[in-house]
Amino acid sequence: MQKRADLGYSLNGKRSAFSLNLFDYTREPIEPGLTARGSGFTITFSRRLPRLASAGIDFSGQKTEFTETNDLTGLNVYYQKPLGKSLEATANLNLSKQESSNVANEYEQMQLGFSLLMSF
Repeated sequence: MQKRADLGYSLNGKRSAFSLNLFDYTREPIEPGLTARGSGFTITFSRRLPRLASAGIDFSGQKTEFTETNDLTGLNVYYQKPLGKSLEATANLNLSKQESSNVANEYEQMQLGFSLLMSF
């Protein structure tokens, strides 16, 4: 059985948007006598730019406890721009870091992505 609580707040303007989301959960029983717990947040800001382009940033954090404790933080930055009536380009940079009570589960990751989306 899982119990989850979510709380969110959003503020939208003509060109900008901001949101904050919080969550907390408990999942039991994973194994007899073991309970998984977690909590976290996401903060998002986006802005429409001239010429129909947009940019944004997401920052998130999560803590989980099961047989070990893990803290995960992430940062995502993106830029989107239409290249025509049916083509859109997106570039994004995603940084992640996990710290753990088990050193073997710690990592840092950086991803750079580019995509083209064509509508028919």
